[in-house]
Amino acid sequence: MTDVQDVHINDFPSELFFHIFSLTCDIDSPISFQTTISCGIGHAQILVLGQVCSRWRSIVISDSRLWSRIIICEQLGRVSPQRAMQIQAYANLHVTRSGNIPLDILVEFTECTANQYDTDFVTYTDYDELFNIYELLFAVARRWRNVALCIDLDIFGNDFTPHWPCRFPFLETLHVHLFRGPWVDRSSEFIPLIQISSAPRLKVLAHTGFGAVIRGPVNDRPRAPLLASIRSLTVSDVIAEESLKLASPATTVTLRSIRKNVAANTMRCLAREVRFSPVHANGRSILDHLFHSLTFPNITKLHFDALPNPKEPLCRIPFPREDFAFLLGRSSNFTLTHFVLINMSITDSDLLYLFFHMDNLTHLALGESCDPTLTVNFFKTLTYHGKYNPKSNAQTLCRLPRLKELHLAFGFVFDFTAVVFDMLQSRIVQTHSMDKNYLCLEVVHIFAPNSFKYDGIPAQINQMHEEGAQDPTTVTLFQVVDPQEASLLTHTNTPSSVITPGPDAFSFFQSITPIGTFGSETTYSKHQVVHNPFIGVTVEPVTVDWIIVESASGYRISGSQFIDSSASTTASIITASVVPPKNCTFNDNGAGICVQIGANKHTLTGTGVVVPLATLTIDGESSDAFKALNAQGGMWMIYIMMFFQALGLILEI
Repeated sequence: MTDVQDVHINDFPSELFFHIFSLTCDIDSPISFQTTISCGIGHAQILVLGQVCSRWRSIVISDSRLWSRIIICEQLGRVSPQRAMQIQAYANLHVTRSGNIPLDILVEFTECTANQYDTDFVTYTDYDELFNIYELLFAVARRWRNVALCIDLDIFGNDFTPHWPCRFPFLETLHVHLFRGPWVDRSSEFIPLIQISSAPRLKVLAHTGFGAVIRGPVNDRPRAPLLASIRSLTVSDVIAEESLKLASPATTVTLRSIRKNVAANTMRCLAREVRFSPVHANGRSILDHLFHSLTFPNITKLHFDALPNPKEPLCRIPFPREDFAFLLGRSSNFTLTHFVLINMSITDSDLLYLFFHMDNLTHLALGESCDPTLTVNFFKTLTYHGKYNPKSNAQTLCRLPRLKELHLAFGFVFDFTAVVFDMLQSRIVQTHSMDKNYLCLEVVHIFAPNSFKYDGIPAQINQMHEEGAQDPTTVTLFQVVDPQEASLLTHTNTPSSVITPGPDAFSFFQSITPIGTFGSETTYSKHQVVHNPFIGVTVEPVTVDWIIVESASGYRISGSQFIDSSASTTASIITASVVPPKNCTFNDNGAGICVQIGANKHTLTGTGVVVPLATLTIDGESSDAFKALNAQGGMWMIYIMMFFQALGLILEI
């Protein structure tokens, strides 16, 4: 047996200490605005490590990589002149000790970078020391790599542009959030200029907050992109031709809360993907104007996401159909493949009119609207009728003939459930088996309101796959998670809380208990007893115990849901290792939902992610799970409890 020898900590190599220190200081984490209130000067850990002993201090000071990250996160209204001087000293120390290597920098004032347009509650007015901090950072712009800056323009008055650097040889990502005090007249003509004369490595460029014009380098070719390396460009508040010139066909352009158009002539945008997100509450007139002043010679993806009016939160912004049609008609190369419309109001007749000009559309997503707007005619027009004839117009057989993916959360009445499934069946089964000129629907997500009666849906989906759909098709019915439950998951302070829904929902008792927090994830234990009094058959309440894990990406289920109808009406969480892989399919992380219908029968497997719009995915490969099981002459009623809260979905077996 080999003897174990003690090694003194000072005998560890310096490189090992560096790796430990770099993890402690988190020097490789992304730079982005946090929009949290509990902030301060970041990376004080490096100063603490340098005070442990002379060896550690020597390592900390000698390795410039440990000083290459400058994090300043404050509440501007609480920054005193003395505090500003401390911040400047901290930043200067990092600039000096980092040598000449590239810098990652974050300057954030948390009350100024939230998802709001203005910051009326900023009260600080003495800017001399803050001005010195910006001057220090601007002076080392040649070393910037990943930078996010929150800038109060009042610090510079109307002379911001002369102080802003313009050459960035190492810059890869830049996010500039501009704001001004509430005393500034936003209708004034002052528009700051962000000049970028050189940035050969820049991939992500974002401007948010107070309007500005972003100007790129001078280019002798007027139709060529000025910064070909940019893959993501965000422009806010003000749209100008100079800003759009930065985009290439490979750039995704986001026009965020545009309120003003400063271009005198038609603006040309080379991007293939453009997102109007969000459209401001009073942005209808801006959209009208933009549709008449913009050209998209390469556009394939368009996304509109409106910001509700706080004065009328239930009323959506009307989508300007006529003006958008003008844009369609004016662009001869307008070949959209993706179209997304969220939180905007439009009639189904207007939608069908627009679809007539979108023959190449493969992906369609329609978001929530105030009132039910989709009629029987809408779904009948999307229904596939007959076999394709090359001599006839493809649109005579169905609108959007190449549609592969449909996300539908628009308001519509479910009194015509059969019409909806006729459309799905025609596009999933018939187009798959008959016409290669028509693409088969592969993914369908349908929002189901509370009033919708789910009777017969499993049989409908099962029938689609029995009649010829050879490839699995995802058909999803989803609904918003109850706000009370979401509140419990995120704000539970007591060991256990109980929800009792109203009479329109399924009757259940529910308790949620926090278990603990590990890193950025919080785990909850959920106990649920559910009974449906409207089923028409006497069935004992079903008890479900499961685990919810909350993370930055939403909620997910830890383990799997297991229901065996032949054994018990009780369902409990079990781990992926317990369920044989041949019976259930799990996500890459081992999480999943497995419902086994009877012993040694087929299984229904779905995703285990719960998000604000929770989804149940039904895989065509498991469609046999919907077939009726006749046990001793009786009909089994199986509740898939995991989806009750999000869907209220009943599968009648």
